Amino acid sequence: MNQAGSALRDAEEFNDIYLRVLEAAGAQTQQDLAERLGIRQSSVSDAKKKKRVPASWILSLCLEAGYNPRWLLSGEPPRRLTAPDAGDALDSSEGLTIVAVNAPTPSRGANGAWTAPETDRICIPSSYRRPGLLVFTATDDSLSPVIRRGAYVGVETRRRNIAEGDVHAVLLPEVGLVFRRVFVDIGRGALRLQGEGKGVFDLHLPLDRKDERLVGRVAWTMQEI
Repeated sequence: MNQAGSALRDAEEFNDIYLRVLEAAGAQTQQDLAERLGIRQSSVSDAKKKKRVPASWILSLCLEAGYNPRWLLSGEPPRRLTAPDAGDALDSSEGLTIVAVNAPTPSRGANGAWTAPETDRICIPSSYRRPGLLVFTATDDSLSPVIRRGAYVGVETRRRNIAEGDVHAVLLPEVGLVFRRVFVDIGRGALRLQGEGKGVFDLHLPLDRKDERLVGRVAWTMQEI
């Protein structure tokens, strides 16, 4: 294909993507789009001149409005990534999944499953999906450097069997949600909850309270190195 033909194809592809972005943003003008994405109108003008849709636009519509990045880029359905069940990971495009970030206040629902209110959404690799997944944000450094403050932590709430040294999310009275390495202390008839941060002391949880306090095993974390 000659340069003129290639340029025409690029322009047509950009226009298609740009129109889908406008639709997803509920925008009709460049100014509308800039306000929706929280950018300057000049940034929209620059993108149109260069015939390139910035990845940040796609990510914003993906995270904030639940749009499928594959639909935005190619028109391939579905338009949105929707959750069939509260608390479950959302349907994914190839390679990525949008999941809810949950408040650090989990509780058991009527069916006995752990649930927590949604506070945000993030994109994760599809391979990170788990049955009954809840995602929390670490609020302290009590298990640093394994889990640092601000890290996203994926918890398998349907997997609460204990393997020595595994990290679990534990809901403690007057403390809240914490992440600790768990060991069985037969002598005390309790679980020893071990932290790794400086000045963090071990805690003990009676074995007969574990089902009401162990939220689940930590499956993965996402954090800055």
